[in-house]
Amino acid sequence: MKNVYKMILLAASTSVLFACGSGGSGSGATGPSTGGGSGGTTGGTTGGTTTPVNSVFQGIKIEGGATAGTATYDAANAKYTYNFNGTEIDVTSRGITAGTVVDMTVGANKQMIGGTTYAYSRFGAIASVDNLVAGDVFYVGQKTVDMPTSGTAMYKGLAVGLNEGVDNFYFQTPPVSFNVDFGAKTISGQVADGAEIRFNQAPISGSSFAGTMMNRDVQNGKYSGSFFGPAAQELGGIAVFNPTDDNPSVSNAFSFGAKKQ
Repeated sequence: MKNVYKMILLAASTSVLFACGSGGSGSGATGPSTGGGSGGTTGGTTGGTTTPVNSVFQGIKIEGGATAGTATYDAANAKYTYNFNGTEIDVTSRGITAGTVVDMTVGANKQMIGGTTYAYSRFGAIASVDNLVAGDVFYVGQKTVDMPTSGTAMYKGLAVGLNEGVDNFYFQTPPVSFNVDFGAKTISGQVADGAEIRFNQAPISGSSFAGTMMNRDVQNGKYSGSFFGPAAQELGGIAVFNPTDDNPSVSNAFSFGAKKQ
């Protein structure tokens, strides 16, 4: 990763982490955010079981931190889509069980879709095959309506970011893990590849979370995300590094997703 492993991890300004709002008739709550796009959740109850129905999240551009496309979940068709440069792209990736991040490149678009084995969320990156650094990162899912109020859980998954090689850029997918205390309403975690990137303990508000992260013991970034599915079975989000001395106008970001163990 750049900042740690020379990993670009899909750049964006620290001011454009997702804002995950709530709407409709459900009980999804607006969590902490640092600005950016908007989201919505509508929950319904069937046979005593609360079912999350819809969420909308906005991506961010790799360079410059500009607002990017919107990731949406279509409950009627159980379909996840992402609007990349004005084109709606299906990121559902049904029936793929080979892993949680799959290269779904089609034509001119490089698509690294995470959560292909997950039931309630997706995350990933989409970019032109000719210009990976001009792509987007995103996460989207069926936002948890009723969060657990006690107990702890570990989540394991992967991140999606852009690595800077000797002569080119390429996507890599390091593991991530999170520890969640539902009673205390806190979350913390790390990128498990050397644990040099740590997600500091952060508050959970409703089904959303946002906090700071450390890179080589230096606080220089932020992360945010949401829980997805009944009983918060999955989570997803993005993390954004602060600009560096080498690149003061652009910071680096990545998306991530994880599943309760």
